[in-house]
Amino acid sequence: MTGPPYRKWLVLLLAGTISAPPSCWLYQQEQGNFHEVSKGQVYRSRQLSGEELAYYIDRYKITSILNLRGENRGSRWYQEEQQVSSLLGRRHYDVGISANHEVDDRTLDRILSILRDAPKPILIHCKFGADRTALIAAVYLYAIERKSSKHADQQLSLLYGHFPYLWSRSGAMDRSFWRYAKSHPVPSHDAMASGVR
Repeated sequence: MTGPPYRKWLVLLLAGTISAPPSCWLYQQEQGNFHEVSKGQVYRSRQLSGEELAYYIDRYKITSILNLRGENRGSRWYQEEQQVSSLLGRRHYDVGISANHEVDDRTLDRILSILRDAPKPILIHCKFGADRTALIAAVYLYAIERKSSKHADQQLSLLYGHFPYLWSRSGAMDRSFWRYAKSHPVPSHDAMASGVR
């Protein structure tokens, strides 16, 4: 059927498809885009206000913060984050990476070193908690917890606001993850459990 009722449903379907990513993104940002990556060990979020950060530190007993936006001493958000971290005696790490450019293996290895050695639980964040944070959460699960690349790649998901399509250049995060996984093959827990090498 090609009459007006068919067109009406088609328009509604297209409108829903187009509006779903922004709606999902707005909801995630309102909630702090806060999620558990590894039970009781690693969490991820967007940039939190000082009040929000203090809340999550208290609720989840977070002892370290990894800021992927880099050192920004002149920015209010950075000053708040430093102040809360210092006041509550939490470790704070800064490593600046871009969501629009691939992250080289040397930088990823440096970040993994922080994630291995930092007191846990640790919170990883960038501005929106969708792209840079997703990459580092995925690399953590793959390289440190030895989850399968397919499992780890779920961190780079629309569910967390990661939208590497159309005009977005954040597909650099996906390319960085898959390049790293390809050049650093590690046996997953599943493979080791089944005796596959």
